[in-house]
Amino acid sequence: MNVIGRNNLFKGKKAFKMIQRSVAWILKLKETLWQLKEERKEFSRTINQTEKDPEKQRTTTENKPLNLDDLVTAESEIIQFSQRLQFREEIKALQKSKQVSRNSQLFKLDPILQDLRVGQRLNKSAMPENAKHQAILSKHSKVATLILRDIHQITGHCGRSYVLAQLRCKYWIPQANSAIRRLINKCLIQSMEMLRLLGVTKVVVYKTSCNAHTQKVLDYYESTGFMDVIAWPLSSRLNVSRGWQPAVSPGQLHYYGQVAALNDCMYRYMYLSRYIGLHDIDEIIIPQAVDSWKDLMPLLEQTHKVDRGYMFENFVFPISIFGAPPTHAGHQGKGWPQVEGVNILDHLYYEPLDTQSFHNFKILVNPRAVRITSVHGLPDSAHGCVRVPSDVARMHHTRAPVKTGLKPEELTFDGRLLDYRDRLVPAVNAVLEKSGLLQPDPISNHEHLTLGD
Repeated sequence: MNVIGRNNLFKGKKAFKMIQRSVAWILKLKETLWQLKEERKEFSRTINQTEKDPEKQRTTTENKPLNLDDLVTAESEIIQFSQRLQFREEIKALQKSKQVSRNSQLFKLDPILQDLRVGQRLNKSAMPENAKHQAILSKHSKVATLILRDIHQITGHCGRSYVLAQLRCKYWIPQANSAIRRLINKCLIQSMEMLRLLGVTKVVVYKTSCNAHTQKVLDYYESTGFMDVIAWPLSSRLNVSRGWQPAVSPGQLHYYGQVAALNDCMYRYMYLSRYIGLHDIDEIIIPQAVDSWKDLMPLLEQTHKVDRGYMFENFVFPISIFGAPPTHAGHQGKGWPQVEGVNILDHLYYEPLDTQSFHNFKILVNPRAVRITSVHGLPDSAHGCVRVPSDVARMHHTRAPVKTGLKPEELTFDGRLLDYRDRLVPAVNAVLEKSGLLQPDPISNHEHLTLGD
């Protein structure tokens, strides 16, 4: 039985996990209805004995929460639904025990009909079954886009190569590179324009590799003088670890050389910058009482003294939670849905904090007071670090959930980011157009000229 039936289930859904849970509940309802049907048959056979005893006719079904098996089954149902839409002819051929057409993009994958998976190419390897026989998805399917978006978020907005490696642990998308490259750009541009609004005058990017679309964005920012792009091809010369846990992902250099890049940046710009902020693309340090870093730093120096590292606590805004109070609208420009990536204005609820610890902070610091830096803190500096209270400034971290299973009412709304919206949206639109990722709206341009006249 097809429990999905139409594409309507995907409308308005921006996270694969949301669809997976919806389908899991539909499957659970289907199972319950089937159970009720079978019980009803039994009642019909014994109606003479039970018709005067309602207690005996009560259903024995129970409302149970979703478990791991429910979610795995739902994922399989979603994948098969997407495959039936995109690979109808290939599935028909395999059902008849025929080979897929040589003109099919799946021909070289030697597909097998277990769902629709990559075939015999890696049969003798010691890899897990899912990695040997990945589920095949079309790059044009909504499901593939949602899965890629989830991986992009879970991996901390890593580049194309790492997203592709994680994808192929479980799925195979023909021409996945072109699908992945669309994901990177909106995240990057939103972050750059937020930093510009906060008063940042220079962003430094250490580039291991990127696709042509992302290169367009980097070229644009370099041409304006706002960005320096430093080639960092260590992964092509060394066996770098591809995860932050050395025990899980060992290598000659930790996590793509991240710590080396941070220290290189500190010394390279030591006498060119008053302050340096060290954080990821999906992290933004947002002042709560003032508008920009330029206004924030004098306050911190006055309160905590100069030449220190200022630590800002990590507030996780999970991408699985959408929306804001109804009074807030217009969180994106007209063309933003055409450009894949996360819209930070859609995610304004943060996970509850553990009051016993200071969460994965990142820092702003005077580089001349630092001898050695790391991802979280300063192992060797002139005056150490101080914690900045979250009501003064905090780190807005838009990412995959850290605490899974939270209900929406367990999260807290923080609308501070909306104070920048009216400046952020047009700034992002302008860069999307100038970098060639978004075509100008001819109607909007006409209206603008009319108003100007």
